[in-house]
Amino acid sequence: MSKCSRWPPPKREKRFFLALPASILSVEKSLLSKTLKIGFIARTLSIFRIDKAIVYRDSKATMRDYRVLRIILEYLSTPPHLRKKLFPLLPELRYVGLLPPIQAPSHIVPEEPAPGIIIDGLVEKCEGDSCRVYLGKMGYGILGKRVRPGKLITVEVLKVEEEVIRLRQVKPSFYWRYRVETYPSLKQVIGKYSDKMIIVGTSRLGTCDKDIIRRTLKGRDILIVFGGPEGHVWDELDKDGFDLIINSIPFQGTRTIRTEEAVMLSIKYIDDLLES
Repeated sequence: MSKCSRWPPPKREKRFFLALPASILSVEKSLLSKTLKIGFIARTLSIFRIDKAIVYRDSKATMRDYRVLRIILEYLSTPPHLRKKLFPLLPELRYVGLLPPIQAPSHIVPEEPAPGIIIDGLVEKCEGDSCRVYLGKMGYGILGKRVRPGKLITVEVLKVEEEVIRLRQVKPSFYWRYRVETYPSLKQVIGKYSDKMIIVGTSRLGTCDKDIIRRTLKGRDILIVFGGPEGHVWDELDKDGFDLIINSIPFQGTRTIRTEEAVMLSIKYIDDLLES
């Protein structure tokens, strides 16, 4: 087997986050079209092993779009065996059944427990120094530590004895799934991550000088920030808040690029530069 077809896939060498404005849904007039757009983005995040999707409310976004984007991204990231436990019947999820499955490593769940299996579980209740964890078709496991009830955690099956599944909490050594964070403004996003990551804005008016981009991206983890369908990414934040603003689709052959297209093409563009 080729090393580049390894499963489960390895983690990236550097953390890779994306920040998306809720106004990307403003160009879609129906919940169905909004859902399809988010589904495409969620698949892209998973295909390219993105660690975190950050949803921020920009000045052109409605609270409804902010909520729809957050809920559907979180729902699609959640392993299918836990969705009914974590998501009630919400109107925002009306069309998610039409979307293709994500099939990230965390979504592929065995039906029978065995030592070494890694799975996401939902902590239901704790007594003393142990907690009961729901594992889908595998049933329930026992975690030998206290964790806040209602929390989704990743666990490994240690052993199965007398129909009791013993667990320990783990961090997978390979890519697992993307996580979702939300912020009421881009300023708050940058305030949290500017000292930890390289902040890269995207714009048709950004630089496409590969040497400059490659030099800037070396070193720390990367946060790519996308702007809304109208205006520029710096409308929400002064240009000084970015380490670099790039044009990741040089000489585009269409007047505009849809956000779901820009997300996929920008990740691939940066990956190719870092590997060259």
